[in-house]
Amino acid sequence: MADDWTLSAQDVKDGEWFQWNLQVREERPDLATAVSDFEAYSSNAAAAKEGTDWFRDCSAELTACVTRILVAQGHVAAFYALSSGEAVITSEKHQEQMGGGNARFGSSHVEWIARDRRAPAGAGDKALRHAIYIAILVADLQGNAILTLDPFDLETQAMWRQKGLRNSQTKDKDGELKRLYLPITGPYMGPFDRGLD
Repeated sequence: MADDWTLSAQDVKDGEWFQWNLQVREERPDLATAVSDFEAYSSNAAAAKEGTDWFRDCSAELTACVTRILVAQGHVAAFYALSSGEAVITSEKHQEQMGGGNARFGSSHVEWIARDRRAPAGAGDKALRHAIYIAILVADLQGNAILTLDPFDLETQAMWRQKGLRNSQTKDKDGELKRLYLPITGPYMGPFDRGLD
């Protein structure tokens, strides 16, 4: 087990974002050590293990998504990985609020997002706010109208729904859980700031 360190809310607020990839891993052994020490938090042990294993073992090598890490006091407080995606949204009202178009909306898709078990709960929200910020930059270049993510299970789906994400009509590979989305264009329909704090 890793050292029993903890981070405060202020530590997280003062943290710094880094992109995480092979080059950074080679050039910054301190960040590589911090990544290898990461232990995801979730009330679902399988979700925590899967997120931890993916982050430690796969995230630096993948180029199909871009991973960013929040480093505070030399530890990774949270991370997320973004790729391109899409979701089907059939509500005409919501389509109009996001600029119209057909039912298929391009998205900045959160492949993974997690906070360390030793970081405060706000670290996960900070990661989502940063992902929203990056997604807005991408929307200006590419026209993606939404941020999407696929919940791991019903409990995490309910958690994200409480945070303002909506169900799309796009279902996961098993046809059980719905892809969630948050509009990033048009009237904002969620509790998260559009920018960084």
